[in-house]
Amino acid sequence: MKREKTRLIDRELALGMARWVLVPMVCLLVVGCGKKQAHVESYAPWSDEVVDTFASIPVLSEGRIKPLDTLAQFTMLSTHGKRTMRVNAGEGEAIETYKVGPTAWILDILFRPELARDMPSFVVNDDAVLVAMGLPANVKRRDRYSYNELVAGRARLSELATEYSKLDPDQQSRLQKMILNLAGNMSRFEYFNNQFEFVRNGVQVDAADLPEELFGDEEGVPSVQDMIGKLDALREYVAGDPERITPELGRAIQLLEFYAATVAGLNIFPPAGAEEEEWYSGGELIEMAVDDAGAREWAFERLTTLEDLVAAEGDEEAFATAATAFRDQIVTQAEARGEGTRAGMEVFFYKGRFFYWAMVLFTLGVVLAMLSWLSPASKMGGVLTKGVWGCGVIGLAMLVMGIVLRSVIQMRPPIHNLYDTILFITAVAVLVGLVLEAVNRRRMALAVAVILGALGMYLSLRYETFEAKDTIESVRAVLDSNFWLTTHVIAINIGYCGGLLAAGLAHVYLVCRIFGVAKQDRTLYRELTRMVYGVVCFALFFSLVGTVLGGVWANDSWGRFWGWDPKENGALMIVLWCLMILHAKMGGYIRELGINIWAVILGVIVSFSWWGVNQLGVGLHSYGFTDGVWGVLQIFWSIEAAVVVMGVVLWLQDRYGKPGKGGPVVEKPDGKRAEEAPAAG
Repeated sequence: MKREKTRLIDRELALGMARWVLVPMVCLLVVGCGKKQAHVESYAPWSDEVVDTFASIPVLSEGRIKPLDTLAQFTMLSTHGKRTMRVNAGEGEAIETYKVGPTAWILDILFRPELARDMPSFVVNDDAVLVAMGLPANVKRRDRYSYNELVAGRARLSELATEYSKLDPDQQSRLQKMILNLAGNMSRFEYFNNQFEFVRNGVQVDAADLPEELFGDEEGVPSVQDMIGKLDALREYVAGDPERITPELGRAIQLLEFYAATVAGLNIFPPAGAEEEEWYSGGELIEMAVDDAGAREWAFERLTTLEDLVAAEGDEEAFATAATAFRDQIVTQAEARGEGTRAGMEVFFYKGRFFYWAMVLFTLGVVLAMLSWLSPASKMGGVLTKGVWGCGVIGLAMLVMGIVLRSVIQMRPPIHNLYDTILFITAVAVLVGLVLEAVNRRRMALAVAVILGALGMYLSLRYETFEAKDTIESVRAVLDSNFWLTTHVIAINIGYCGGLLAAGLAHVYLVCRIFGVAKQDRTLYRELTRMVYGVVCFALFFSLVGTVLGGVWANDSWGRFWGWDPKENGALMIVLWCLMILHAKMGGYIRELGINIWAVILGVIVSFSWWGVNQLGVGLHSYGFTDGVWGVLQIFWSIEAAVVVMGVVLWLQDRYGKPGKGGPVVEKPDGKRAEEAPAAG
């Protein structure tokens, strides 16, 4: 009898979940259609050996030493909108499609400049940008274009970008921001595309037209290295008689100065002095060789290695050998300075795609959880539940592995920017959810854990894509303290996690109540409420500890314990709201339904403290402004307001409506069944 009763409850729970959760989720699956891509005449993929060699070469970018692969990844993400590019080569029936990764794409730009200009590198999501540039709109919408397709509107684009850059960012329209973004991407592409032109083109003057006293019987165009090697002799030659500077010689000297001033954007050469911090680009090496006789030999050696590398392009074996020599030269000098020692680990981190696979596993866990609701008491339902457990545990392991690798790469604790908080909070939420499920065994906490995991990882990937910036960034000044990162920042983010997890469990309670799921299960709602209450206590503890530690940090860093800073106020709001929930519960002012409604409001407060205050642009904690977040937050808060309103409607029904309206079924002492309305509030 008890077994049949359990099956009846599970069947109604399954039907309710399938009706209100599974069906809408399936309806939201959309299959994207393919888009036309630009063609190139031919394409020869780089060998894996060459790609791996260049991937681990350290470079200085955005204030930190990183592998070339990381620079390529985020440059490609910003320019192309994705981390991979599909290139169609050939014509007619002979068309082949190649999948080009970030490092291979950068190699094409650096060593095959003409080919790179025909590759579909630039994302343009609105034809209005093309029209503004003076280009025809594409009737067959294609959102990715080659440099050669856009170059006719380059001058107009620069004019518009110069004009719009003078506007306050808050006053810029969507079109103006897209134009500024495209202009920046094209400028960066041009810097990379012309990076080694000085090696390929030399000084663009025939040696026969230059003074015989300097160049003798040399033929062809002298290289930049040739000019640098003759600088002392050239100066003596000119000092004897300035009129000896012929137009050809003057052009060669001017071009040398032009290269020194314009070859920038790729700081790939470590400095010779241990006290120097800035790395050099090719242009800076030329400038150093021209201006500093003492450093000329050192700069000349590196320019020669670069010349050998560029000259070898086209011969696969020779290029691989030259690439290894080039890499070894840079790595040896960088490691002697104690820099770039974890470049290989960073390449492994990005190749592993730990966060992507965590999102895949959590999403698969959500799907398996919903399928298990179709027949929870069956053998298949048990197998699916084990699958959810597997996805949750393995997904959490992938997420934690990624967080640990990021921490080791940075040699810092796991949080020092907004992106880190997403990863950390998601990991803690999944872990706590799995622990709750291990204790409770009702499958609700398990489902909430994988749902929060999937949402958190999706948010992290969308944040990374939207920002298109390296998320392993130089530490911000406000967080430049290992000790407080380990205490205050981590504690407060665990508090954020507790608030969001409590809100997630409360949503399950309210959805079940609103749609009458499992009305016969008299323990389901009580257990959900107990979990919400326990997680609120968890959130209060860590939020309070984190807030107090934050005050200690503020006193140490800024000379005051409390300054009513927006971020401080947000943390205080979380603490006060958690206290209100607990005191109202203890005083009998709210009961089962009220706790869950107030927990949803707690989630709103946490989202404001976590993301909202950073968008205000005021206070000492405004270090994480992200364009577009206000709109997302407003949508989220509107949805949560609707959930709270529906919760209040339930409360009114319980308090003033007919007893039994949507209440769980209980059994009377005589064995008869009757409906019991949940306690109001």
